[in-house]
Amino acid sequence: MVFITATFLCSCGGNKPTAENITATEAQPAQTEPSASLSGSSERSSSAVVNDGSKVGVLQEIPEQGVMKINGMIVNTGSGIHDYESIETLYAKGYRTEGLNSEYELNEWIELYADTDEKGFGVYVTKNDPEKDYSGITVAELEKNIGETELPHWEIGDEGADKDNYGFIGSFYIHPEGNDPGLYNVFFTKGDKAAYMLQLMLIPEKTE
Repeated sequence: MVFITATFLCSCGGNKPTAENITATEAQPAQTEPSASLSGSSERSSSAVVNDGSKVGVLQEIPEQGVMKINGMIVNTGSGIHDYESIETLYAKGYRTEGLNSEYELNEWIELYADTDEKGFGVYVTKNDPEKDYSGITVAELEKNIGETELPHWEIGDEGADKDNYGFIGSFYIHPEGNDPGLYNVFFTKGDKAAYMLQLMLIPEKTE
């Protein structure tokens, strides 16, 4: 079960929901059957945490934490309605730690799917600070950041990743009002430690 603690967050699962029957805070039961095993191919990333933008789309393991294990991820967008054809295409290629979809527009829903047996972990989103050393970032620091920025944060409960829905662990967006384009970090935490960091590039909304 995914517990929502941020305004701009949705744990939307389900049987191909449509734009008409889903809202930003609605949770749907997972019914879609995956087309490949959860043990799809996985690539190991470097053990060093790099936040200069050179590892955008890389699931980086934070050194010496060792509090949880994520074998790989899928990062996808469905703008809150789940683009299942796109997810199936990515899923068929296997979960990855490198080369993840990494560029999204501000206010675009970003969906996270993880190959992991972990339960009881957290997800935090922050704006990247190129001057900050994230190798020792703590949950207390991330909590303080959430209080100051209102960026998304949520907890994965005892049910863990939704393995009937490609390992879905949640979705979020960065609202363009009050947030600027640029690099954002997604942290995966357990206990009081951050175990992984994933950088994504958020670009301005496209105008017609």
